[in-house]
Amino acid sequence: MNDIIRIGTRKSALALIQTQLVADELRQVCPGIQVEIVTKDTLGDRILDKPLQEFGGISPVLAFNT
Repeated sequence: MNDIIRIGTRKSALALIQTQLVADELRQVCPGIQVEIVTKDTLGDRILDKPLQEFGGISPVLAFNT
């Protein structure tokens, strides 16, 4: 099997742990599958001292579509 599943996630420790859990489950369910974790550094990850709305940030989910 040559299929690759790419999972997009933020770079935060929590997001990476959660994504790794999902990737591990996918590998167990589909043993021949390759799973690639693709990280995205969002503006909200870089500016931690202000709310997203204050600097025009968007949710991490929407950030992957930009």
